[in-house]
Amino acid sequence: MPPGPPPPAPPRRSRNAPGRYGLTSLGFHWVLAATVLSTAAVGIWVMGLGYYDPWAPTALWLHRALGVLAFSFLLLKLMWQRFQHKPPLEKGLTRFERVAAVSGHHLLNLLVFALPITGYLMSTTKRGAAKASRRHGVWHSGLGGDPRGGGRQASVL
Repeated sequence: MPPGPPPPAPPRRSRNAPGRYGLTSLGFHWVLAATVLSTAAVGIWVMGLGYYDPWAPTALWLHRALGVLAFSFLLLKLMWQRFQHKPPLEKGLTRFERVAAVSGHHLLNLLVFALPITGYLMSTTKRGAAKASRRHGVWHSGLGGDPRGGGRQASVL
């Protein structure tokens, strides 16, 4: 009996298919969501801490590190999406629902992009650094420069 044609290659589950998102896109989505929610939770915790609280430096470092991580995941997600086709929206949606879905998606990406940048700018301005970061500023976490001229100088942006 002659050998038949080779069996078809298994689908690549890591890549997007016409009717579904791939595992990589889903992973980026949920890791980014968890990172943003964790950053918000730690930020709320930081707001409740006093200036001289022993947890303040650790909480601020964690908040900033999660913000940079969220920003990094967003950039990776956007690069991944650049080379992947999105599955189409469901067919039963009205025009308004389609526009709202796409607009909401873009707005969320814009907010996740803007929040780490505004957080960095707020913590490195003279007024923000002098008020909130005298003792444990961005420069101590290695995520920015000291506007007063001391500390480690490493900029994310």
